[in-house]
Amino acid sequence: AASPEELGLTRDLLQKVDDNTNQYQPTGFNDLVWNPEGNNPVKALIERVENSKAGMESLKCWLMGSEAEKVLEYVNGTDASSDYPESWQQNWRESWYDRAGELHCDPWSFGKG
Repeated sequence: AASPEELGLTRDLLQKVDDNTNQYQPTGFNDLVWNPEGNNPVKALIERVENSKAGMESLKCWLMGSEAEKVLEYVNGTDASSDYPESWQQNWRESWYDRAGELHCDPWSFGKG
């Protein structure tokens, strides 16, 4: 498997985003998002890896979306009202979120030793 840098996945792809709802919460070092302009994010990621030094053949595992399992899904905003009784349902910001897709892996090969 290749390192993120060998796959063309470097920190320069990320943009700082201030999505804090509390004005006293500072934007931190890891408040970052990758949002390629004018591109489908999954397609842009695949293109980035395909054009990298290591290429797609260096990947052992990857996620694939399917009709049953979406990689990105739009979520409507929620609040903390009784309409959303479970804590995990509350206070979502209306936006796109990543979801677990179908995981595919090439067979691992281990040499003797």
